[in-house]
Amino acid sequence: MKTTKTDPLRDLARSTYAFYSRFNVTPQPQSGSQNFLEEVNELLEAVVSEQDREHIAEEAADVIVTTIGICASVGVGIEELVKQIYKVIDKNDAKTLETHINLDGKIRRRSLSLQSAIDKGKTQGEEQPDETQQTGEG
Repeated sequence: MKTTKTDPLRDLARSTYAFYSRFNVTPQPQSGSQNFLEEVNELLEAVVSEQDREHIAEEAADVIVTTIGICASVGVGIEELVKQIYKVIDKNDAKTLETHINLDGKIRRRSLSLQSAIDKGKTQGEEQPDETQQTGEG
């Protein structure tokens, strides 16, 4: 299979579909979900056991492959997946320190109830989360 080297997600999807075809496999939601959880656990194990970065990246790529398989099993094609990826990118790019806060390692939308809880913690002398860190979570 020829890859473009400029569009890795679509190249990976084509490779994944060709892999399924070569083995005469039609992705199924149940088995795809089990494979996905197995691959996520392998990724987490590699991270927790402080494996080298190349191994961690390999496990992360396996998670992406199984994600493509799950999508295929329910009829979501690569173009639809790419479209949603760009929507998540746009949403993340629109988040600012004024609209969101880093709370316990997760970027969350600021709300009146959240701000009230933060303010209450400040008045009780509790340590507050560092609002300067940002993550790319959708």
